[in-house]
Amino acid sequence: MDACSPISDPTEGFKVRWFNYTLDDTKSFSSLEYMAYGYYQKSAPYHISDGITTVSFQSGFPCKYSQTDPSVYFLCYSERSGAANNNWYCPSAEAPYNSYTCYNQGVNAYSLPVVYDYNTTFTNFTMEISGYFLAPETGNYTFTLGNVDDSSGLLFGQNAFGCCEQNNITSTTTDFFINAIKGLFSGQEASISKSMNLIAGSYYPLRIVFTNALTKASLNFTATLPSGTVLSDFENYVYTFDEEESYCPAYSTKTVPWTGTFTSTYTTSVLTSTDSNSEIIKSTVVYVETPEVEGTTTTYTS
Repeated sequence: MDACSPISDPTEGFKVRWFNYTLDDTKSFSSLEYMAYGYYQKSAPYHISDGITTVSFQSGFPCKYSQTDPSVYFLCYSERSGAANNNWYCPSAEAPYNSYTCYNQGVNAYSLPVVYDYNTTFTNFTMEISGYFLAPETGNYTFTLGNVDDSSGLLFGQNAFGCCEQNNITSTTTDFFINAIKGLFSGQEASISKSMNLIAGSYYPLRIVFTNALTKASLNFTATLPSGTVLSDFENYVYTFDEEESYCPAYSTKTVPWTGTFTSTYTTSVLTSTDSNSEIIKSTVVYVETPEVEGTTTTYTS
């Protein structure tokens, strides 16, 4: 797994960029190409936030239960149930709201500050969440995209973005480390986990892409450390770097399976090569003995 060695001062947290998405477009968000790179090739971001330390939101969808005052509503966080005259209700809401008839239609766009307090059309948007994950321990990490509604994917290492390229992402691979990209009405919200070995003190590029095509939006992202600690707040673990940064030496880690029960770094080597301008490039390879644990778990929760 490729890592980076940025040399400028870091800023704590993820960088989040919002992109336009057409309401009720039921095809693009299930496309690997759109989710990997199509979203940023089609349009520029319309809003950017820095310093975000958690990837956890659940927007709900407004139930406008007054026929005379459309400003009166409550947020429904579950699936809707049909009512007469194309109306609906929210059966899992607390009483008395679970008995209210909702008169607004689900195909409409709505703007509320329900995702990172930014007032945007939460019913239809694409969000890119990127940063460098600083591994605090050497060993096996498990990353999870949970409560995905509508669609999300995690790109890791050079598949996320090149070293020093967080602010100018050009990667076009569709090789998602975690693929929770799904079509409309494909099932309940997915929780998908996958594991990999990382080296302590290394900065690993990561990029989460999320799209909501219609109604409510939700996503959770966690990381489980080799020690068993589960991170949902990435303060002190995810960073961004100065936009002027132009030198981030890359290095790779190679795992060597062995019969032990713990992970151990046993050697480091420096490789040299020559680029097209006849300049010497140095790259570092860290070799790690590890009891390889690699797997994917997909669960569906109601």
